[in-house]
Amino acid sequence: MSSGGDFRGPSDAALSHGIRENLEQFTHQLIQVLLVGFAIGMMRTVVPALAEEEFGVARGSFMLLTAFVVAFGVVKGVLNFVAGRLSERIGRKQVLLLGWISAIPIPFMIYFATSWSWIVAATVLLGVNQGLAWSMTQTAKLDITRPDQRGLTLG
Repeated sequence: MSSGGDFRGPSDAALSHGIRENLEQFTHQLIQVLLVGFAIGMMRTVVPALAEEEFGVARGSFMLLTAFVVAFGVVKGVLNFVAGRLSERIGRKQVLLLGWISAIPIPFMIYFATSWSWIVAATVLLGVNQGLAWSMTQTAKLDITRPDQRGLTLG
């Protein structure tokens, strides 16, 4: 423990906090957030069209809503919580990588879907991706910035 009461590991001794001081890493994390946003954006635009045209699921139906709210929301919510604990055990980079690995099959599952359950399964994987990757990018950005920059960092 340092005199300020916060934990600092051996590699943190020379760490300088701030956006400008860590601009390269901060930019990298912003790009990660952008990519996570692209993944969710793709699902929100492609899936409703597929639901109606390919699988006969009416736009705005309970089945479509369930796929997004339950499959995505519940999984993402649980994994937002789990991501923090998991990162303490295996490291933030590993959790981030798990999040991105979980996203790899999503476009293929959507493209080759033979039933609505494939789309729901892809939505679950998207929840895993969002819960792990988004959480870790946000946490990593907070790690390298100063307390007075946290609002900007998360915004």
